[in-house]
Amino acid sequence: MSTDQKARSGDGYPQEWLAEEEEIHLVDFLYPLFKRRWLILLILLVAVGLAGLFVFLSPPIYEARAV
Repeated sequence: MSTDQKARSGDGYPQEWLAEEEEIHLVDFLYPLFKRRWLILLILLVAVGLAGLFVFLSPPIYEARAV
C-alpha cells in the first residue's frame, strides 16, 4: 500500500487525522480575555468617560413643535 492509499474513513480523511482531532473548549477562547481583563476594563472606562464628557460639554438642543 502506498502513502496515497492510506486507510480512509467514510468522509475521506485519513483515520490518523481523526484520531488526532482535539476538542475545542470555551475556556480556550475565554482565557485570553480573562488574561487581558484589566486592559479591556481600562478601554471600557476611557470610552465611557469620553462619552460622558462629550454629553456634558455639548450644548443643549431645545426643540419645540406646534401642533
